Amino acid sequence: ISNDVKKIILSISGGVDSVFLFNLLLECKKNYPLEIILYHVNYNMNSNSISAVDLLKKLSNKHNIVFLYDNIKIKNKNFESEARIFRYSKLKEISIQHSVDLILTAHHYDDQLETLLMKEDEGADWVSFLGIRERYKKIYRPLLLLPKDKIVDYACNLNIKWIEDVSNNCLDFKRNKIRKLLKDNYYSN
Repeated sequence: ISNDVKKIILSISGGVDSVFLFNLLLECKKNYPLEIILYHVNYNMNSNSISAVDLLKKLSNKHNIVFLYDNIKIKNKNFESEARIFRYSKLKEISIQHSVDLILTAHHYDDQLETLLMKEDEGADWVSFLGIRERYKKIYRPLLLLPKDKIVDYACNLNIKWIEDVSNNCLDFKRNKIRKLLKDNYYSN
């Protein structure tokens, strides 16, 4: 994070990736004057969604961090796209209201790989194969080169608490199907 960045929003789910990134930001905050706002969307999609909100409230209170969140319900048809549109729209709105310099998300290497495989499966145009951008306008994804297993290892070593999103196991979602195929080494050849 450069010296001109004073205020950020972290899009936080309560999962290992975003809670790990939050802990990295807290470390930065020890030596750098950084104001952090946490933003969460509870999609009410799984049995752990309330636990995630509770964890994030506790973390924000413990560290005296602003915590904003929305409770919504999106119809399952094209859920991933609708959820992304809602989340980024709200992040942009909050960034304007609070004069934020950067919006951070915890997308990592595995997310990038899954996205590119989904684009290939859809027969997308070449531009789509740029994948998830590390930086786009105010949005920055600092974990994009870090694999998920490393994030989990670091989080475990630091005794970071997070909430598992059990809907990540639901194969009704295209990304979850791709994730399972990757885990099963379907794409290894």
